[in-house]
Amino acid sequence: MHKKKTEINNPLLHENKNESEPNMESELMQDEIFGPLLPVLKVKDVDEAIAFIQPRPLPLALYVMSRDDKVKEKVISNTRSGAVGVNECVVHFSNPNLPFGGVGESGMGAYHGKRTFDTFSH
Repeated sequence: MHKKKTEINNPLLHENKNESEPNMESELMQDEIFGPLLPVLKVKDVDEAIAFIQPRPLPLALYVMSRDDKVKEKVISNTRSGAVGVNECVVHFSNPNLPFGGVGESGMGAYHGKRTFDTFSH
């Protein structure tokens, strides 16, 4: 994350935006995000993070940033999402060889590669 304002001339590219301590009642935090936004939420520990995730609709993706294998495993074991990225963002979507898809209200099935054929054919 950087604070320098960048002019972008390519209409297909957008400057990444981040939102520290967003209002939990805002549209940003109530709807699924499809855009160059990354809300950053501070939590005191992994249990608080899991307690935040569990009562909400299942996310398309969940990103865990930690060096501690026990923390990573605890988040993965105690949450559900379409995909989990560990110490990365968006790789699961950008790699055409990995299945990509959501669960619950976030989607049904997965696509990319052979999974596209399996998901969208009868």
